Amino acid sequence: MRSPLLIEIPEEIDGTRVHLRPHRPEDITQVWEAIQESRGHLEPWLPWVHPGLSLDDERIFMVQTRVRWLLREELAMAIFERDSDRYLGGVGMQQVPGLHQVSFGAESSAAADRTRLSSSCKLVSSSSESAESTDSI
Repeated sequence: MRSPLLIEIPEEIDGTRVHLRPHRPEDITQVWEAIQESRGHLEPWLPWVHPGLSLDDERIFMVQTRVRWLLREELAMAIFERDSDRYLGGVGMQQVPGLHQVSFGAESSAAADRTRLSSSCKLVSSSSESAESTDSI
């Protein structure tokens, strides 16, 4: 079986309305602002969004996410509005034993824009269908 580390995965995916790419350190301000703005919406659903969450916690998470991307353990991408480069949320594919999962989170003001969110999910779905099938992401 071919190692997942050798599978080429596009670093960026462009749609007509959105741009997807792995998080970068320079995204931290927009990501942190989105978490703070959406905290009330996110807390019931995401255990990592809790009162003790700090900016440094989020920085560490972004580094860990990049490492998991390189190892092909998790493919998390930031979603940006194509025209304005505004951070809209994140989408990712994780492998849970016996299940491949696609997760999605949106900044609360962006969540109302179903067209962009739908575009993001379609981009990830079509990209994953064209990727080589393997036991790991």
